[in-house]
Amino acid sequence: MLHEKFPGKPIVIAGDQAVKNNPGKTKANEAAQAVGGVALLPIFAPGEQLVDPTGFTDFNDLATKSVLGAGGLERQVRAAVVDKEYADGGK
Repeated sequence: MLHEKFPGKPIVIAGDQAVKNNPGKTKANEAAQAVGGVALLPIFAPGEQLVDPTGFTDFNDLATKSVLGAGGLERQVRAAVVDKEYADGGK
């Protein structure tokens, strides 16, 4: 339904990026594949997940706890959307 309502717009599924037994990544990839979308997982600053593996797992943590902050969140989402639109030929 989203593809019909917003033709040419990518569907981005935001998942968690747990360090151990990563079900958020698995489920995000499955959901993205099911709807013809793309999975997006947060990327934190070097070492953040190593220091606190349970405190740096999702996009809220990226925006509020990471040194990358809300700007990092925006850059990652924007890159995923622009890359997906470009891969689809800008449809």
